[in-house]
Amino acid sequence: NKAIRFGEILRFSLCKEAPLRAWCDETRSYEAVVQRKIAMSLPSLLSLCCCCAGRESRAGNNAHDLRFWQREDSRNWLPEFITIRIEKDRSVTVKELVVKED
Repeated sequence: NKAIRFGEILRFSLCKEAPLRAWCDETRSYEAVVQRKIAMSLPSLLSLCCCCAGRESRAGNNAHDLRFWQREDSRNWLPEFITIRIEKDRSVTVKELVVKED
């Protein structure tokens, strides 16, 4: 089982597809169609609240800081930074960025 990344969830949230049945006057029956909801533009800065206070909690040992979303054995599920781009074909690309500490 492949783990689902945060970037994938964000991309699917911005580009939703849903199978529907819609009435067709020509065939006088219900036909299978796919409804697509796609992002047409993005703000220059998109802020997402994930209930974390950054790398370290200012309040001390708080389970709701970034460590809550981190795993010791693999990549963190919640990236600190992401880039989102709408391609020419209207698909959405989400890249998770890794910040290297000094």
